[in-house]
Amino acid sequence: MKPRHYAMLAIGLVWFVADLWIVQSRTILRETSLGVVAEFLDRLPPRLGNLIFDALWIVLLLGWAIPAGFGVRPMFRGRNSN
Repeated sequence: MKPRHYAMLAIGLVWFVADLWIVQSRTILRETSLGVVAEFLDRLPPRLGNLIFDALWIVLLLGWAIPAGFGVRPMFRGRNSN
């Protein structure tokens, strides 16, 4: 595996640990520096605001799988292909 694969795997794992910390600590993101995003979403029409909110939660909670997948992918490829 190349160093960039280790880096992608590390980024994915750090993201996953950060997600677990946010969920387990019951952090209210509105009370952090991300409150600006919440205020912006509050000013949008409810239907659009809820759609964007849901999309952001999906990225936050499942986004770690993409860099981790790119980091792990070379392990499952054949030895002859680079």
